[in-house]
Amino acid sequence: MINAEPSLDNLYERVDSLQDDQVTLAIYNNYKEELEPILERVLGRTIVDLEHDRYAEPSLLGEWICDVMRNKADVQIAMTNGGGLRASMPAGEITAGELYEVMPFDNTLYTMRLSDSDIKKNIEHVIMNENVG
Repeated sequence: MINAEPSLDNLYERVDSLQDDQVTLAIYNNYKEELEPILERVLGRTIVDLEHDRYAEPSLLGEWICDVMRNKADVQIAMTNGGGLRASMPAGEITAGELYEVMPFDNTLYTMRLSDSDIKKNIEHVIMNENVG
């Protein structure tokens, strides 16, 4: 039996001593060059900061994201979970890259028919539930 002793290396304490792995850096640079035109594409503009805190009240960013989903799906309402939004968005141009930082998951937008009581239960469970987080 091999005995392993746990250890902890706080890399943030020795950032100056870290070296880039050249193979990994080359792969990264290749993808960066290929994706940069796509990620820098301006898709819109906001005149206000769209801040988001998943533990706070519903956010302007969350409301905007739901409006975009609602319009795209051509439905009456849209909902998303606060944990799915991962960054705030500053005022100014909105790029594809910033949107990917806000919602970095390759999720699929689904539609369904729900009764008013199902919608109410969802809101009570997710939005008004202080134990969710």
